[in-house]
Amino acid sequence: MRYIVLFLLFASNFAAAQAKWYKVFKSKDGTITHYVKYEKTVKNDMHVWLKTTEADKEVKGQDGKTTYEKQGYVVQYMVFHCGSMTADKLEFTLYDGEGKIETEGNDKIYNEKIIRGSAGAVLYNFVCDINQ
Repeated sequence: MRYIVLFLLFASNFAAAQAKWYKVFKSKDGTITHYVKYEKTVKNDMHVWLKTTEADKEVKGQDGKTTYEKQGYVVQYMVFHCGSMTADKLEFTLYDGEGKIETEGNDKIYNEKIIRGSAGAVLYNFVCDINQ
C-alpha cells in the first residue's frame, strides 16, 4: 500500500511539472512575453505549446484616471526540430482579453527556418537545450 501511495505522489508531481508554463523571455519594451509548456519529446523533436501574451494596455479616461485593459494572447502547438534549426507550426488559438476564443486555426507550416538572433531562435535554444 505504501508503494502505491508513493507512486501516486510521484505520478501527480510529474504530471504537474509537465503542465507548467515556463517563461522564456520578455521583449525589450516589456510588452510581449513568451512561455513554453512541454508536451512530449520524439527522438530529436520537441513538441511544445507556445503562449505569447501582450501586456495590459494603459487607457486614460476623460476624467484623467488611468485604467488597464487586458489584452489577448495566442497559444500555438509547435514542434522544434533540434539540430536542424527548423520548426513546425501546427495549430493556434487566439484568445481575447477575457480568455474567450476569438480564432482557431490549423494552417500548418512545416520546416520553417529559425533565423539566428530572432525571437524564434531564443525559443528554439530554450526548448532544444532541455533536449540535450
